[in-house]
Amino acid sequence: MQDPSNNSDRRAVLRSSTKGSATHAETVEGERHFSLRDVAQIIRKRLWMIVLVTLVFVGAAIAFSLWQTPVYEASVKLLVRQEQQTADQEGVSNPDKGVVALQQLTQAAVEAIDSRSVAEETIQRLELQVDPDKLVQNLSAEQIESTPFIHVAYKDADPEKAQEIVNTVGQISTERIPQLTTSTTGVTATIWEDATIPNTPLSPDPLRNGILALALGLMLSTGLAFVLGYLEDSWRSPDEVEQVSGVPTIGSIPMFESMKVKEESDATKSRMHRGVDSAASQEAEQRDGVPDALVATQEPDSVASEAYRMLRTNLFYPPRDSPPKVIVVTSTGRGEGKTTTVANLGVTLAQADRNTLILDCGLRSPALHRIFGLENTKGLVDILAGGQKPQEVWQEPIPRLKMISAGPSPPNPADLLSSRHLVELLGEMRQEFEYVLVDAPPVGVSDSFVVAANGDGVLLVIHSQLTSKASLRQVLGKLHSIGANVLGTVMNGYGVPKDNYSSLPYKT
Repeated sequence: MQDPSNNSDRRAVLRSSTKGSATHAETVEGERHFSLRDVAQIIRKRLWMIVLVTLVFVGAAIAFSLWQTPVYEASVKLLVRQEQQTADQEGVSNPDKGVVALQQLTQAAVEAIDSRSVAEETIQRLELQVDPDKLVQNLSAEQIESTPFIHVAYKDADPEKAQEIVNTVGQISTERIPQLTTSTTGVTATIWEDATIPNTPLSPDPLRNGILALALGLMLSTGLAFVLGYLEDSWRSPDEVEQVSGVPTIGSIPMFESMKVKEESDATKSRMHRGVDSAASQEAEQRDGVPDALVATQEPDSVASEAYRMLRTNLFYPPRDSPPKVIVVTSTGRGEGKTTTVANLGVTLAQADRNTLILDCGLRSPALHRIFGLENTKGLVDILAGGQKPQEVWQEPIPRLKMISAGPSPPNPADLLSSRHLVELLGEMRQEFEYVLVDAPPVGVSDSFVVAANGDGVLLVIHSQLTSKASLRQVLGKLHSIGANVLGTVMNGYGVPKDNYSSLPYKT
C-alpha cells in the first residue's frame, strides 16, 4: 500500500490551496445580493401579496373617505389700501418704504381677522350657537403673497352656513382694519370678492385619497415583499448558493421520479406488514429505490440524467494543475440526495469509460447497496477491521464501476474511519482507479470530518427546499476549519415546490 505520509503531504498541499476560497466564503457570509433576475422572482412570487395589500390600502382609504362628513369651504377676498393725505408724506418721497408699510399693515390685518374678538362679534351678529374658539379653529386668513389682498376662508359641514359666516367675518374685518393705525395715513379694507355657496366639498376627496393609498400601498407591499425575500431561508436560484457559500455551484439536479418498480416494491412491503411474506419484504428492501435513484441508467435521455452528465463535466473535465481523484461527497443533513448523487455520478463516469470506484463510508446508515440492488454482507468494515482486500469485497453493478458497500454495522464506526487503514485504502484505490467517489455521512455526524480530511476534495450536496442558508454557512465553516478542500456544491431538487418534495421517493 501507499505510504500514508505521502497522502498527508498531499492533503497539506490541498488544504493550503483552499485558503483563498475559505477566506472568500467568510467574506460573503452574511451578505445578500439581489440581481435583476432575483428582483423579478421576488415580485412574481409575492405579486399576490403586493396586489392584496395595495387593494386593502385603497379600499380602506375610499371607505374612510365615504365615512367622513363632507366639509365645505367658502371664502372672501379683502383689499387693504392706504390713503395718503399729502404729496409730501414719506410714502410718496420714498415709494419703496410706503409699500413695505402697506405689507406690514396687511399682515397685521390678517392677525386681526383670525382672532377671538372677530369670532365673538360674528357669533353675536348671526346669533350662532357655537364656541368662539371652535369658530376661530375653522376660520383662516392669509395674505396673498406680495399683494395687499387677504384671503379669508371658513369651513363648515353646511355650505350655506360657511358662506354666511365668512361674509360676516369679511364685513366685520372691513370695519375693524382701519382701527389698526392712528397715523395721518388712513388704512381701509374693502370686500373685493364676496363668498359664494361652495358646491364641492373640500374634504374628503375619495379620488385623491385613493391615489395616495395606491402609491403608499404599492411602496409598502413591495418593500415588505423584499424584506420577506431577504429574510427567507430558502434558495431563489443556484447562483445564490455561490453568493452565500463562496464556492462554485458545480451542478443543479432536478428532482425525478420513476414509479413503475416502486409500486411493486410498495405492494411487497404491504404484504410484509401483514406478516404474509417476510422473505419478499427483505428483497423489497434491497430493491427499494433501484429504478428511481439510478436515473442515469433507467432514463438516460431525461433532464436529470443530462444534469448528472453536466455535473461530471463541470467537476472532472476542466483543466486543473492537480485534478482531484478521491472525491468525498457529503451534505448538511439527511434526505438531501447525497447518496443518489454519488450513485448517478459514478454511473455517468463509468458510461464515459472512466474506471471508477464508489465507496460507502456511511457505516451507521448505509444506503448505496440498496440503490444498486446489491448485497451488503461484506464491505468497508471488513477491509478496515478484518483485513480483507478490496478486491474480495467490491461488486461491479455496471462495467467499469466498482462499488464497496459499508458492510455489517460496526460498534465503533468513528474509530474505524479514523484508523490508518482508511488512509492506506484510499491511497491504494487512488492508484487503482481513475476516480474514487466516497459517500460520507452528513456533516452533522463526526465521521464525515474524518472522511473529508482524507479526500482530495469535498463535494457538498444541498437541497433547494430542505437546506437553509444558515446550515450551509455553518457546514462550510466546519469543513474549512479542518482544512477540507471544498470543490463546490450540488443543488438537488431545484425547481420542485416544497409541498411536493415530501411525496417523492428516495431522498437519501
